[in-house]
Amino acid sequence: MFIKIIFLLTFANLQLQTLNSQPGWFTQPSGTHRFLWNAYFIDTHTGYAVGDFGTIIKTTNGGDNWTLQNSPVSNNLIGVNFINSETGWISGHQGVALKTTNGGHLWSVQNSATNRNLFFVKFANSHSGWISSDEGILNTTNGGANWMTQFHSNVGIYSLFFYDSQLGWFAERLGNIYKTYDGGNTWTFTQNIPNSSGVWFDFINQHTGWSVGYENKILMTTSGGNHWLEQTSGAIGHQQLRCVDFSDSSDHTGWIAGFENTLMRTNNGGLNWIRQNTPVNTDYTYIQFVTSLTGWAVGGNGTIIKTISGGDITSIEPSANNLSDNYSLSQNYPNPFNPTTKINYSIPNTQYTILKVYNILGNEIAILVNEKQNAGSYSVVFDGSNYPSGIYYYKLVVDSFGESGEFNEVRKMILIK
Repeated sequence: MFIKIIFLLTFANLQLQTLNSQPGWFTQPSGTHRFLWNAYFIDTHTGYAVGDFGTIIKTTNGGDNWTLQNSPVSNNLIGVNFINSETGWISGHQGVALKTTNGGHLWSVQNSATNRNLFFVKFANSHSGWISSDEGILNTTNGGANWMTQFHSNVGIYSLFFYDSQLGWFAERLGNIYKTYDGGNTWTFTQNIPNSSGVWFDFINQHTGWSVGYENKILMTTSGGNHWLEQTSGAIGHQQLRCVDFSDSSDHTGWIAGFENTLMRTNNGGLNWIRQNTPVNTDYTYIQFVTSLTGWAVGGNGTIIKTISGGDITSIEPSANNLSDNYSLSQNYPNPFNPTTKINYSIPNTQYTILKVYNILGNEIAILVNEKQNAGSYSVVFDGSNYPSGIYYYKLVVDSFGESGEFNEVRKMILIK
């Protein structure tokens, strides 16, 4: 009775409060249906995204609004990188290399000296930059006025990362990983990871970094890339992982975006990766966090999603006995918990299912499930790492339309840190 009274008193305010607080991931209007391959956010306000058919869009208000920029090409654009608010580069198919020095108001075409497909671009400063391509690594020392092939590859190179102007890494499609100490003048082979076909690197310091790619491959190094170990992805099937991003050098929190609606997060440096709920089921190609809580992911059909809470870290797993005759919402276990706990529930029919978490004031803080599910028993992991100790409530609503609720139940849980 006590729980019901709390929700009767607070639910009148929930809709207004939810408008001001966006838990988990939520969609933003990109203004395009083109496939978005990459993005780059300079800060919490300004960002760019690029995609098919020469698409370039920009935001100056954190993604609330996106503006289509004038593009001098119609090629598919794959990479984008900025060194400050005014100066940036874009790379794309058929040798496309673009540069802006005025925040994207004007993009000029650079001569890449190749007609091969260019993928990701990375600049260390206003002079030194690199682009990965299907024939190797291109390099410039004059801001892109001239590009030259620095490393030739017969199998092509996707992933490319430079920690500074001298230290960098790349991976060929066959899983060969290379490292440079001198800005790419010489590249040293370090290791082959079969079937990895690395697509993206991220290093938080000169020693610790991650690589993701084909077949759910997640690799980690603590030796500056001289040796790599494989981590368990938590993904299902054989998805292509497209991007990995860790928030800062002192944190163990990171995110991965990939095809087939793959979005994952770790709180322990990648020892465990847990799938996150997404508001749009699509291929995700890029993810970036500018703070430990604020980040974006982009992907298919012009999709852009954002979080200001670090994303809700949850996983939904059908139990071994996936048939149920009744509705049920079990008490979370463990309870009290720190920082994760598991919530089990069952539904007897294929119906729309919503599972949300609220704080003691009745404010919605996380959406764990918001989708149509088949009949069965499910297990969801809730992570309270971003929330303070206290009493929380989780509510399950099951209905053919997800509104009135043929089944509606609330339980209490306690987070102790």
